[in-house]
Amino acid sequence: MKLPMHKVICGLATLALLSGMAQAEVVAIAKENRCVWPGGPVLDGPTGENFFGGAVVSWFLAAKTPKDVATLAGLLDKYIKDKCVFVDGRPFQGIMLKSYQKAFKDTANWDGARERIEALKTANPDAIYLSALEVQWWIDAGWSARGTGYASSVTRDGMRLFQERLLRAESLLIETKPRAAELPYWYQQMLVVQSALGGSGSDRDNIFVEGASRFKTYYPLYFTMLNFLSPRWGGSWGAIDSLVAWSVKNTQATEGNALYARMYWNIAETMREGEQLFKSTKAQWPKMKAGFEDLMMKNPDSLWNLNNYAEFSCEAGDGATFRMLRKKMDKQVVAEAWNRGYPLDVCEAKFRGTRS
Repeated sequence: MKLPMHKVICGLATLALLSGMAQAEVVAIAKENRCVWPGGPVLDGPTGENFFGGAVVSWFLAAKTPKDVATLAGLLDKYIKDKCVFVDGRPFQGIMLKSYQKAFKDTANWDGARERIEALKTANPDAIYLSALEVQWWIDAGWSARGTGYASSVTRDGMRLFQERLLRAESLLIETKPRAAELPYWYQQMLVVQSALGGSGSDRDNIFVEGASRFKTYYPLYFTMLNFLSPRWGGSWGAIDSLVAWSVKNTQATEGNALYARMYWNIAETMREGEQLFKSTKAQWPKMKAGFEDLMMKNPDSLWNLNNYAEFSCEAGDGATFRMLRKKMDKQVVAEAWNRGYPLDVCEAKFRGTRS
């Protein structure tokens, strides 16, 4: 069913059911889908992301012989499954797309990266993820030519290459949709391309709704849409809150309220200096707390989620929840979770001996 998303948003500007499956069964499904990483750290939070992403980059850069390329193709195909998730619940697919981008930049040779993609296509021509890899090359190569400065600072040749490469990415997306849209990458990349080329808001919203309806738990798609509705790009906090409400409803059956926490968490990670989540935006702590409870229920072993839950409880001034979570954390502190302006020692001092 096609939802009137542009009215819902702009007008105001798969795993188990939560109740039905035990953690052991979730783990069994992960193993069945060959999502368990052999060796290395637990794939949870930044440590897991850096490890797995580094492995993808290494594979890509090392693929020089036909045998290397065939091995890389097989590994990428193995971890592209939509049920493969980190301990914190994030999909392998989203981490892989970020890893591709890093791999392109680390080659320091755009032509060399392009040659590797062509070699991958030769080694494994039926792998649908290669469409996403190729599209991402055109997107990133376009931004490399343009640079990240204001439009007035971009050279004429840089802007010409940017437009040409983004148009090529758009053409590939349209051409490959019948197969490539079997993965959520297609929708995420089309959102990016449409925005870069100045597409209409209604077209962008329809792309998002189609993708989010098909791939309900591919979180990067929601985060990409959040970016385009940000006040810094002409959106509003009201538009963001409407998107969050729609997204929670869209994923309620399997995620409960978890997406409320995930989406405002994403907003918090991208806020400018001086902005505060519970003062600058429409985020409400009771709803975010309920979201974190559902997130922890589904991903009970994630120290990354647990530490962030505690940090947000401190930011919200919820001393009782902070102390409960701090006790649960014990010595299992993830330092990266405490760098948003509320250091752990400050939070501990703030709630020591209080009943708030």
